[in-house]
Amino acid sequence: KNSLSPLSRKFKIKIDRVRNICELVENEDDVKEEKKLEHFIDIENIRQEKFNTTLNLVSAMHEMPASVLNGLYQYKIEDLKQQEDFAREIRDEYRSSIADPSRPAAQHEKQISFYKSGGM
Repeated sequence: KNSLSPLSRKFKIKIDRVRNICELVENEDDVKEEKKLEHFIDIENIRQEKFNTTLNLVSAMHEMPASVLNGLYQYKIEDLKQQEDFAREIRDEYRSSIADPSRPAAQHEKQISFYKSGGM
């Protein structure tokens, strides 16, 4: 037999709802903190990659004779610039959903972009 009065039951139900809402808010805060941490880790990984790239460039230049250093440097800088441009292009396509294969016009847009960029 339930000894709670109808008013007490309603009050208990409301307390349970408030408790559930509080738990949801706590979980949302945890998710936000987790996303902030993941973002921080991603930024640190990018910094580490750039440091490693610079270190590799310096190491490669250290082993070369002085007569080819300028050409090697220009080649490496141009290669890095192309890689960054390509990464930006992919990022922009991802953000604008151009690369989404489920879009009906995606293949057509990619072909037009390919031909405009001097492709076959």
